[in-house]
Amino acid sequence: AIKRLSPELIVVGSFDQIIPDDIISIPRFGVINVHPSLLPKYRGATPTAWVLLNGEEETGVTVHFIEDSNIDSGRIIAQARLNINHSDNDGILRYRLAVLSEDVLLDAINMILTTDKTRFTTQNEAEATYYPKRTLNDAEIDPRKTFKEIANRIKAMTPYPGAFILCGDNRYVVKSAELIEDKGLFNAPQMGEGYLLLDTLEGPVKFYTL
Repeated sequence: AIKRLSPELIVVGSFDQIIPDDIISIPRFGVINVHPSLLPKYRGATPTAWVLLNGEEETGVTVHFIEDSNIDSGRIIAQARLNINHSDNDGILRYRLAVLSEDVLLDAINMILTTDKTRFTTQNEAEATYYPKRTLNDAEIDPRKTFKEIANRIKAMTPYPGAFILCGDNRYVVKSAELIEDKGLFNAPQMGEGYLLLDTLEGPVKFYTL
């Protein structure tokens, strides 16, 4: 079907399959991918979640060629940086990167039409990092971690699949959390309407639940 369409360029975004060589070879100007990270760092399926989990201060959008079956490894055509805001969660960050990608993709297409492919920058494999697809197991909050790590996990898993914490036999989906300064108020897990108070590595934390 793609051969019959005879496209001059194929643009890929958020596609979860590896594109084979017999498709890569069809378009005159190649196959390009819009990836929501600053390649070669954060290759893989869900980079926004991992940059938030790791507490990064910036990320960005990269448009690159798909040249073979190696994931997110082709020559870089265009790239733009984006500061990560304190209020960003995965949903907000994805949206901001999507808006940014409009201009980056337009620039990339214009460059492809006027520049020989060999002139684009190859990625430095020594700087490459790869992260797997986020799973539900990654959404579990560990109260033995620091508050910063807990807060980063909540951001990275909001709105999907939703960070959660286990207390007894119950599982609570958490939308935000607050470190309680007055540790004298805490002596055991406490539950109220819309919150759960638990002890953590740095003291009691109030988890606001859905």
